[in-house]
Amino acid sequence: MKKHSKAKLKGTVLFTVISVMSLLIIFLTSTLVLATSASNRSHKNYAATQTEYTARAAIESFSEAMSRSDAVAQMIVNMKKTDVLTPSVEINDSALGEIGYYDNSGNWNSGQISIEYIDDTYVYNTEKSAWEEQQVLKVTATAELGGEESTVCAYIRKKSPDEPNPISIKGLQTAGGLTPDTTQGTYTGALALGVTADGTGEYQLNNGTIVKTDLTFVNGSLKTGGNLNFDIENSGTGTVVLKDFEFFNPVNINLKYEMTGDFVQKDIPYLFVNGQIVNYAGGSSFIKVNNSNGKKSPYNIFCGSFNSNSSPASMDCTDLYLMDSGVTSKIGGPGNTKLSAWNNALNQKSETQFDSKGGNIYSKGNVELENVTISGDVRVEGDVTIRNGVNIKGNLVVGGTLNLNAPFNIGQNIYADRYNGFSPQLKPGYTKIEKNNIWHPPVTSVDPKYQKIDNIHYDYDTNNYEVYESNTPGAWGWIDRNGDTRNSKITYYDEFGNCYEKGQWYKDFQSKDFQFNDDEISRGYLKDKFDNVYHHNPWNPHQYDGGYYVTADQYGNEIGTAPTNKQYYYYDTTDPTSPPVEVDESVINVTSSPYYTQRDCDGDDHNPNSGSDTGIVVTDFKTIYYKDSAGNIVSATEAYTGVYPVSDFTSAKGSIYPETMTREAITGTDAGGNPYPDSKQEYKFVTTLDEIKKSIGYIGSSFDPSIYLTDIPSGIDVSTVYDLSSLTVTQGGVTTNLPSSDPSVIDITNSCTIKGDNGSGRTVNIRIKPTGTIWVKLDNVTLQRNSKIVVDDSHGAVNFLVNGHLLVRNSSILTKKIDDGNRNITDTDKIGITFYGTQTPESEIEYENLDTICGTAKCPYTKLNIANNAGALSGVIYNGKPIANPHWIGNALFKEIGNSGDNFTLVYTDAGGSADSTITNQLLSESWEIMYYDMY
Repeated sequence: MKKHSKAKLKGTVLFTVISVMSLLIIFLTSTLVLATSASNRSHKNYAATQTEYTARAAIESFSEAMSRSDAVAQMIVNMKKTDVLTPSVEINDSALGEIGYYDNSGNWNSGQISIEYIDDTYVYNTEKSAWEEQQVLKVTATAELGGEESTVCAYIRKKSPDEPNPISIKGLQTAGGLTPDTTQGTYTGALALGVTADGTGEYQLNNGTIVKTDLTFVNGSLKTGGNLNFDIENSGTGTVVLKDFEFFNPVNINLKYEMTGDFVQKDIPYLFVNGQIVNYAGGSSFIKVNNSNGKKSPYNIFCGSFNSNSSPASMDCTDLYLMDSGVTSKIGGPGNTKLSAWNNALNQKSETQFDSKGGNIYSKGNVELENVTISGDVRVEGDVTIRNGVNIKGNLVVGGTLNLNAPFNIGQNIYADRYNGFSPQLKPGYTKIEKNNIWHPPVTSVDPKYQKIDNIHYDYDTNNYEVYESNTPGAWGWIDRNGDTRNSKITYYDEFGNCYEKGQWYKDFQSKDFQFNDDEISRGYLKDKFDNVYHHNPWNPHQYDGGYYVTADQYGNEIGTAPTNKQYYYYDTTDPTSPPVEVDESVINVTSSPYYTQRDCDGDDHNPNSGSDTGIVVTDFKTIYYKDSAGNIVSATEAYTGVYPVSDFTSAKGSIYPETMTREAITGTDAGGNPYPDSKQEYKFVTTLDEIKKSIGYIGSSFDPSIYLTDIPSGIDVSTVYDLSSLTVTQGGVTTNLPSSDPSVIDITNSCTIKGDNGSGRTVNIRIKPTGTIWVKLDNVTLQRNSKIVVDDSHGAVNFLVNGHLLVRNSSILTKKIDDGNRNITDTDKIGITFYGTQTPESEIEYENLDTICGTAKCPYTKLNIANNAGALSGVIYNGKPIANPHWIGNALFKEIGNSGDNFTLVYTDAGGSADSTITNQLLSESWEIMYYDMY
């Protein structure tokens, strides 16, 4: 049948794609089938006719086919400028209307839509510094139902592969400035604070605040006075704090998601704190990771260091990674701290970067533990100090020194090479054997100009000694040759007449005289042992031997009578008058360093000096051997119960701290914070500041001015002015009165300006119904007394420019759908409202008591102030669950949050974000952008 043409309506551009109906597509060879769906836009009952929705749904079905069908995408890529494609469309429900299109002759083509290659556009490629010609398609669909008819056209541009992805604002983000110092607020979607600040700021989220985001990012420190809640509802959820995370009362991380099936580390939600996690005031409790839904799904915590400040922590289903070397983390305190494993039935895929079951501590620094139960391993590259109440159910691996200040329980093995206060126990039947290695003194030589001359030896005159009985009954005594009285039962004299009670003495390598027991020979001393020459036995007082020396000159002649302790001297043969030179003066020239060679385990096990020289040079003066009950030499690993060298662990398990989970690996940056090349990004999953900036269009040191407008675009006429103070409208120089009723209803369809304050004595309801996209300048506007701006975004979109100050007091800016009572909101809902703000004068949006605003705020130069009250909307269901009265529905980027007060709640939706206007076919690596829609 033939239909008549309809006149084209003025107005364009809605830069979003609404949800696509269920369909089956077999391109060209068959049909596009539009199926009935309860969630289909064809069944939405707000403002637009059924035919408009049906026509648009047909085009969206085609764009979905471009994304999912490689054959469809390839057909589009191959189109030439003269080509027209007309795929068939079948509707299986007559209530949706009839689909077709009018050709150039005005003929109706039922059951088809039209795709034309209409033109080329030129886009500047910043990567190549050149303009590129790109394909533009026009897709047309007309729907007819009950005599009504609507035509929708979509203009689709093929994108360059070098084009950046469109910016995406998710949740609430601030460029910098002050912090949301809120209590009992709720944030959804994402929360990013201080994105363009210098990173030194401190941001606060306080009592009862709930963060239900897929990403929370703080460019600075995060501090909370208590009871901050993170609800983890999806795998991969990330919380990033670039400095310190400071608590007083507990921070609750509530695991409400379920990990299903095999996974990799990148799927595990995480908290990443680049600095320290610290309880800054010794509060009664610390961080809590709660297995809220009983699924025991995994969670990771990464931080430079961890200091619970003597407060207990509870971390269910968690691995704790301490990334900083050279610092000490203090875990536990007087209360009971626990770190537990996740669901043992969960398995990681073979390609995961590190396999774990949870409940472990991995540290590159030092760790102190007290009153803590750890269900997995404790693996520490530095020192570990154990205090009271420590229970480790896995392995303890200590790369530094293990300091044991109290007994503790260990479920598996201890790997430590050094320890204090801890005595490992040998297994029954095993013995430990210590052997003194063989000392090799320095090799010395004497200057050949010196000649060794022996001194003259004389025997002592034994008649000089007398024996007498002391006054003490039963004791013996004598008088030595110096006339001194000595009292002892057995006394020994050395070769120089010195009296000792020891029978033997030793010389060190410096030729100094020292007295030692056999078992007191220590490192650094020669092993030459001398028997004393003289002895005085009280039972045989006249038994003497030995003698003394007097000095001889260089020719051997006696030149003195006084006894000397030197058996010989050296003389300079080149100088007949030279005095004697002692051996420890400048005569000796050391030509090699002293060293040890290893002594084997042969000989007497109890004599450390028995055994042969293996010839192996070693650095220690002692070698320790272990023997089993059969006398075989075994390793310490076998000899001791549960204490092994660290090398035994690392050879089997790899490094103590997993290399694939270091700060550098998971952030994809080097030690200086510089991004690695793509080839080294394999293990990265932590969102970085550069990625956040790029996602919102912050380029270099400024926001992209083509995205974040600060004025009405040229060519847009906003000269029509609605003055709320006087309730007048001025258009074309003519001022007329607006309705004076209460409420006063104002209908707007075109771009304009709204200014003034409606006052506390009158309510205004401004209804905006755009066709395409219009601009509304909000020039120092105050809305109060339950006033509303309601946007019907079913046909178009509104861009608001906040010029100066926008105060919303007991009032709201809503979509018609929400104002009509639809309180079921999802994160995929589209809202055709976007806010921009002037930079000069500085713009500001202020809430003051029971207010709600809907839309996307692209306002990096605008300050947001919020009063201490809930939002205006009650009974909101968000993603199927009740949520507190929201202040903002959509997403927002502001310069700063000035006074956020209490109860601030943001319900995230896609709103007017441009990301969904992109069509991508992954296999062909081709992308298109839906530039705008046109309606007839």
